[in-house]
Amino acid sequence: MGIVHRLIFVMKSKYLSKIVLVTIFLITTYLLLNMDNINNSNSSLVVEVNPSIESTYKYEIISENSNYDENTKIRNGYTETAHLSLLHKKFNINDKDFNFCINFERYDIKFANEESTKKENKTNDSTTRSSKILTALLNESFYIKVSKTGKIEEFYGHDLFRKKIDSIFINSRENIDLAEPSSWAFTPKFLIKTFERILSNLPDSAITKDFSWKKVDTFNEFIPLEITTNFVVKSIADNTINILSSSNISEESIYQGLPIKRTGFQKGEIYIDSTEGMLLKSENLIHLKAEYKIGKVNQTLLSTSNKKILLISKN
Repeated sequence: MGIVHRLIFVMKSKYLSKIVLVTIFLITTYLLLNMDNINNSNSSLVVEVNPSIESTYKYEIISENSNYDENTKIRNGYTETAHLSLLHKKFNINDKDFNFCINFERYDIKFANEESTKKENKTNDSTTRSSKILTALLNESFYIKVSKTGKIEEFYGHDLFRKKIDSIFINSRENIDLAEPSSWAFTPKFLIKTFERILSNLPDSAITKDFSWKKVDTFNEFIPLEITTNFVVKSIADNTINILSSSNISEESIYQGLPIKRTGFQKGEIYIDSTEGMLLKSENLIHLKAEYKIGKVNQTLLSTSNKKILLISKN
């Protein structure tokens, strides 16, 4: 019986050895076949804004904005749709160098107000202030100088655009209504933020999968709100960087003597071409609750802003 036991032990040992060898072979094969994906996910990557010279990138931006007054039960809002073209080329204007020319090829604003109608959207016609501003915008070119990290260092063209707007209203003896989104929106800060959503989505340092960073930005030109956004790299694969963004909002401020408390959240997702550093698509949702008091009556206003950007062509 001792000999039989030894034979069985030897046979089992040889069998287990084969299993171990096969397992090692399979693991080694898997690692070799997926080495590129592993390297792309874990290795450090430096991404720069480096598009092809004389290439034109066309983007569609859709921004849906709504407000709901809990006291009056009235909901209103507006939707903006813009098409921008970015030409990457060397420009010299007034002895300053620029590397992008930006044109608005389309800009529409549709207003909706449930108080007046639940089925129809109010659209601008050629006689409204908004339409006059948008017409001037579509006929203007803006030039920017962008660093390799996507930071906008120089901005040219807004002064000419503003003079054109002023001449329109002076000639028509009208004043610009700052309550209209199309009026106060096209300030230099607004335009730069729009361009930065396309060009400035990465930190200055190298990144890896799960790399995270923070960025402080100002939301809402009308009543400024500082938001600290947390970013994290979800994945790096197939020449695409996928980034998630999020933030919690809690802020108290005073606007024209009126104390306002704002709470809410922001979340978004960004896809970037890792070879050129250019945006492929993004979506960003901000939900705010504003609480304030008029006289002795508490007021609550709910606001939602959802902005989507998509690269629709590259030539």
